[in-house]
Amino acid sequence: MDKKQEELQKMYALRAGLSIISQKCDKLENDNRCVQKMKTEVMQLKKPDYMGKTMYDVDKYVDDLKNYANTMAVSYSKKLVGLCKNLKEDKGNRLVFPFVRSVAVSWHEIISDCADDVDQGVIMVLGSCLMGYLLLVPILVFVMVFDFIAFPFRLFRPSRIKRKRLLKAIRRDKNFKEIQRYGYANCKYSEYAADIVCGEALTELVDILKNSDYKFKKLDNILIKHYNMLTPSAIVHLQHLSKMAEEENKKIGYEEVEQHRKEYQQQCANFEKLQKEKRLQFEKKVENNQQLTLLISAESQVITNILKSSYSKILDIRDWENLDLVIYYYETGRADSIKEALQLVDLERRNNNLMNCIQQASNEISSSIKTGISKLGSAMIQGFESLSAQIDAQRVQIIDALNGLKSLNSKVNKNLVEISTELNKSISQQQLSNALLAKANVSSKQMVEQMKTLNNKIKSA
Repeated sequence: MDKKQEELQKMYALRAGLSIISQKCDKLENDNRCVQKMKTEVMQLKKPDYMGKTMYDVDKYVDDLKNYANTMAVSYSKKLVGLCKNLKEDKGNRLVFPFVRSVAVSWHEIISDCADDVDQGVIMVLGSCLMGYLLLVPILVFVMVFDFIAFPFRLFRPSRIKRKRLLKAIRRDKNFKEIQRYGYANCKYSEYAADIVCGEALTELVDILKNSDYKFKKLDNILIKHYNMLTPSAIVHLQHLSKMAEEENKKIGYEEVEQHRKEYQQQCANFEKLQKEKRLQFEKKVENNQQLTLLISAESQVITNILKSSYSKILDIRDWENLDLVIYYYETGRADSIKEALQLVDLERRNNNLMNCIQQASNEISSSIKTGISKLGSAMIQGFESLSAQIDAQRVQIIDALNGLKSLNSKVNKNLVEISTELNKSISQQQLSNALLAKANVSSKQMVEQMKTLNNKIKSA
């Protein structure tokens, strides 16, 4: 094997070692993200808000129900009082000369209209008035005779008798005086509001009465059917039912409040239990993360020391971040030696084009790694095996160093045995080969930065 091929294989072995460190750094970063995610979940846990019914809600509902029942009772009372007044003052029930009054009023209106018409002459107006009043007397005499003849029919007219009986029935009700006073005492309620309440609530209230022990009378049915009204006793009974409904709703409401509070207490207990579990999981995850950080940092330190002792003669550690560019220049023949490749790197640095060149070189050698890993030959395999053996040989040193760290907390110190077990697991040449492939698209500069980060962690521990 010529010198160039051997040096290239050693530099690829160096890149494989850096790839192993990079993989371990990725593993630690993923674990750190999990820790942050769990921390966010713990911080975002909030005690549930109480969404159930309160005493205020129940009292407000009962007050609204009371106001509604009061408005309803006042409305029916006012309507009943108004109905009695209309029945009493109904002009259609007059028996003495109703037709004579009607003719006299009509005739007076006609004469007044003629007198108010200023377009006619004075003589015409006076003549019309005189003629009208002269004709009025015989007409009234004729109508008066008709009144006498029609008197018995008006006296016993069914509608008149029905309305009179209705008025007497309402007044004979034992609760009429109370309802009458109640209706007159609450004048602040407008007729418009009363009409709305009665119109919307009548059907519901009738159902309440029918489902109660109240027995409907014929008068109740007549009033409900023809006047949209209830009897005084029915209104009093509705007031009694309203008070019973208020007490029942208050009792049911308070029971619901108590049930909602118990449910909320259970929700709070579940929240506290979940919060405790999440915190314990987070604390355990933090502890495991500390152990993982220590382990990976220690392994990175071991691998870095081996890479230094094995390959610093070929390429100084300060030039490892330019490893891809050196390999690219040397492998493609742009440089005949590593020294010439480094000189080209310095030239690119002076031209401020080093970063672009490194990225371009990383892209170029990634394809070379992916297609040529099987052709690296037995020398590459031997190089990987040698690197693996040296890592295993120096694990004991880093374990002793870990035991000497005073700043480690007690929990981590208790698990040094587990860390030692992890460190004692060998890194095979196959793992190095796989790491080289896995990190083919990652630049050497990025991997060196990850190596420095991990090494600084073990120094600050």
